[in-house]
Amino acid sequence: MTTVYKAITDANPNPTLVSILQLDTLSKFAASENAKLIVPVETAGLLGAAQALRSVLDGVPSSGKS
Repeated sequence: MTTVYKAITDANPNPTLVSILQLDTLSKFAASENAKLIVPVETAGLLGAAQALRSVLDGVPSSGKS
């Protein structure tokens, strides 16, 4: 565990890369037939906020531009 942590911190990944890797890992969990997914509270709150924003935006009429 220490070796992996040191390798990650030495590489100094940016937040965008970390987010992409998290989504990739999440998709691998979702593809598994027997995986149980544990969502951290912070993530659950963020997903709730995203859903609320989407419902607000769905109610906004489009300008008709494509």
